[in-house]
Amino acid sequence: MRKNYWNPTDYVTKHSFVYEYGNDLISLLKPKKTDVILDLGCGTGNFTQYISQYVSKIIGIDSSLEMLEKAKEQFQDIPFINKDATNLGYFEKFDAVVSNAVLHWINEKEQLTVAKNVLNALIPGGRFVAEFGGFRNCDKIFKAFERALVKCGIEKSGEFYFPTISQYGAILENAGFDFKYAALFERKTKLSDAQNGLANWLKMFTLPQYQYLSDNIKESLIRETENSLKETELFIDNEWYADYVRIRICAYKPKGAAE
Repeated sequence: MRKNYWNPTDYVTKHSFVYEYGNDLISLLKPKKTDVILDLGCGTGNFTQYISQYVSKIIGIDSSLEMLEKAKEQFQDIPFINKDATNLGYFEKFDAVVSNAVLHWINEKEQLTVAKNVLNALIPGGRFVAEFGGFRNCDKIFKAFERALVKCGIEKSGEFYFPTISQYGAILENAGFDFKYAALFERKTKLSDAQNGLANWLKMFTLPQYQYLSDNIKESLIRETENSLKETELFIDNEWYADYVRIRICAYKPKGAAE
C-alpha cells in the first residue's frame, strides 16, 4: 500500500467531503441490523460511525496509526484496528466489507491480493461495496502538479490506481467474486476554504509523498500548480474545485465459495 503521512485534524476540518460523500454508499450496501461489517480503510472513523447506526457491529481498520488515533478519540464505542488491506487475515467473519476512498492508494500489482483478502473475510453470500478514484480521477490537477514537478526539477514519486470498470471488474472476477454492479461517474467537488482549497488539497493528498523537500520548494509546487489551473473550470468565483471521477462497485462472494 502506498505510504502517506496523514494529518488527521486537517482531514476532518478541511476535507470532510471525502467521508461525507461516502455516506451515499448506504443505498448500495443495504445494511441490515444483524450485519457485522468491516470498514476497510476507516481513516478518522467518521464514515464508520455513520454506518454503525444501521448494523449490529462494525470494525474499522486502517494502516495509519495517526488516523486511527483520531478515530479512537472521536468514537470510543467502535473497535478500530491497525491492519493493512494487503494482509487482512480474516476468514468468513463479515456479512459485508465496505470501503470509501481507499483502494486508489494501493498499487496495481497488489489489487488482486486485496480483493482475495476481502473475499476470504466475507461469509458466503457476503458483499463487497466500495467507492474510490476511477479512470482520470483528478486528471487536471495531477497533470498540473506533474508540470510543476518538471519545472522544479523534481522526480515524480508514487502512482495512484485509477481503473476503468472493466479493469477493476476483471480483478474482482479473478479473485472469485460475482461482480454485480459498477458505475464510473464525474463528481466535480468544491474544496473547502475558498482560495486555499487547492493548496490544502495538495498538502493533504499529494505533497506527503515529497517529505524530503524543503517547505520553500513545496510552496513553489503549490503556486505553480495553482497558476496552471487558475484559468480553468477548476477555479470559479475565487473558489477551487477538484475534478473527481469515482468508481463505485458491488460484488458478492459466491455461496459455498472456499478459501
